[in-house]
Amino acid sequence: GTVRGWPRFAQWRLAAGLLLACGLGLLLWLPEGQRDAGTRYATALGEHRQLALADGSQLTLNTDTRLRATARHVWLDRGEAYFDIAHDAAHPFVIEAGASRITVLGTRFSVRRDGDAARVVVSQGRVLVHAGDASVQLTPDQAATASASRIERASLTPQGTAQQLAWREGRLVLDRMTLAQAAAEFNRYNQRKLVISDPAAARIVVGGSFSPTNLDGFVRLLERGFGLRARRDGEQIDIAY
Repeated sequence: GTVRGWPRFAQWRLAAGLLLACGLGLLLWLPEGQRDAGTRYATALGEHRQLALADGSQLTLNTDTRLRATARHVWLDRGEAYFDIAHDAAHPFVIEAGASRITVLGTRFSVRRDGDAARVVVSQGRVLVHAGDASVQLTPDQAATASASRIERASLTPQGTAQQLAWREGRLVLDRMTLAQAAAEFNRYNQRKLVISDPAAARIVVGGSFSPTNLDGFVRLLERGFGLRARRDGEQIDIAY
């Protein structure tokens, strides 16, 4: 009828076994591709951040961006970044963004991720973009939009390239965009969101260079220049005729 305690060594073995089992379970349940996450970097809404990697490469992160970096390898989990890659012929630099894989030796370009799709804009050097079974090589003033099923390549003018990279200087350039598209761009930078509830207003074509965080200034332009009405409701601004 006597109850004896477990020997101390047996207790230690049980505790160690439980810790090992729990640790293994946590490891097994980590999302694929994040078990060796590297160093994590992030920006808030409307924030830019510059950073230097150990190999000498320079990165500029745009608004609301998340990425992980190891030696010569970056995973762009969300948002947009500009890469100025240090040349190393023996060790290509690789960026993974959604369904796309971008390989470079030394060049300058941007990558923007939208879900599983990625857009690459090259300002200097050459970039190889892979997606599924497809691959394309990009040179300066070329861009590509890649998804799991295809890659679409486009040629840009030097001015067009500069416009797409203007965010590095704190500018948002709208080039003949519909108001619905422009609202989506402003919403990347601001906690308050533009909502275009009027289909006719959504089809208005706008253009110009703006501060992406000056949402009130853009809304005043819409009111004065297009006769639109803005209804503010908490963190939302509804635009309509």
